[in-house]
Amino acid sequence: MSERQGRIINNQKNNDILPHRLNVTANDTVNPSEGSGMDLSDFRYALVDVVLTGTDNPSWKMTPLFFNKETNQYHDGEPISVTSSGRYKIEVTGSDDFYILLTEKSGTNPEISLYVTAYTG
Repeated sequence: MSERQGRIINNQKNNDILPHRLNVTANDTVNPSEGSGMDLSDFRYALVDVVLTGTDNPSWKMTPLFFNKETNQYHDGEPISVTSSGRYKIEVTGSDDFYILLTEKSGTNPEISLYVTAYTG
């Protein structure tokens, strides 16, 4: 296995699942600093496995962020409303600094964890 986990061999995804955000219980209030995300520069997609717990209809807004070196800031992808555990496919188009912002939590004691598997598609 190369130093980049989640490597794709023959256009298939590897079984490596990379933890991205674990046991998050509070809304993000600001974008992360440069380099806080995942290097997915060799990949086109990310499969994001979401584990959501809590009661009274827990939910979060999950917003993919892509770092733009020309503007030196993250720009937002399309937000996704998460109301249950599951798998989401996000086009990352070779982003070398990919991060998922978590906001707008609701429900009682909502907690969310995100795991990413990258692949070429």
